[in-house]
Amino acid sequence: MTGGDIHVKIFFSQVETYNDSVRVFTLREENYKNNSPYLLCKNHYFHPGQDELDQYAYLFQMKDETDKTLATCRFLPLRNNELSKNECFLRNYSQHEDVRRINALQPLQISRLIVEENYRNYYLAELLICFSYQWLLKNTSSEYFCAICFPPLARFYKHFGAEVVPDLSIHLLDRSDKPYKMIYGDMRKGMRILEEYLTGKNWKLGEFAANIITSHAEREKVEI
Repeated sequence: MTGGDIHVKIFFSQVETYNDSVRVFTLREENYKNNSPYLLCKNHYFHPGQDELDQYAYLFQMKDETDKTLATCRFLPLRNNELSKNECFLRNYSQHEDVRRINALQPLQISRLIVEENYRNYYLAELLICFSYQWLLKNTSSEYFCAICFPPLARFYKHFGAEVVPDLSIHLLDRSDKPYKMIYGDMRKGMRILEEYLTGKNWKLGEFAANIITSHAEREKVEI
């Protein structure tokens, strides 16, 4: 390692402990305050960065060697076999032909994808999604994913193998002025694309851990 280089080593894990949950919810809260205040939970029984759907979801994180949470996301199983019951997804969309087809795949719904602001040039979102697919394929029977997200995030997922449902603009309850898109895809395909992409960016991928040696100058050039 030469002068000015930094060695970045991070770890993937499912969020299971109370302390990890608090760190994840706190990262969400900080992000929500700045970008999406409508997502802050007003129920005093929950952490402001939590909601009632977290109890049904697989929560994942990337963290450093000090246990600081750097990125997080969740994968939510279908409830009662209806995508329309997830989040605030309006029931009338459940009869859309493509939504019904995706619903039949029993996908896990990705949401709450957040990367700590100072680490957004390290491809942590890609690492997190890649390891999440790996974990879910190994530990569950799920093979497909979907998401309801803003167009820029839909393009992010499309870059890694997802398909965007055409001619469908979704308006969620309490957010009617913000049109969303729906994406879906195969986790195995997405994992292969992400692994190839990340190794091309000099990340060395291990068993739910990754490391890279980079310079501050190179970090400033990176955009995700």
